[in-house]
Amino acid sequence: MRQGAFEYIISFKQRYNNALKAYSNQKNPVMKPEDIAMDFFSKLDNRRYAEFKTMFINSLRGSQYSHLKIKTRCALSPN
Repeated sequence: MRQGAFEYIISFKQRYNNALKAYSNQKNPVMKPEDIAMDFFSKLDNRRYAEFKTMFINSLRGSQYSHLKIKTRCALSPN
């Protein structure tokens, strides 16, 4: 599951929540909230959100890991 190229983020979030509910209804292991958030984040459309995703990941790494910063949009996995 990934966000479609022309899909609004609100529609994608609703679709994602429905898939997550189906996952839970099947008695799968409970996911931690932070895992759910990162899973959703990773499935956002890279064409529209690549810069945001890059900045966010780099901010998580912090200045201690500045040598690991993602330098281009193509460093993120393609859709």
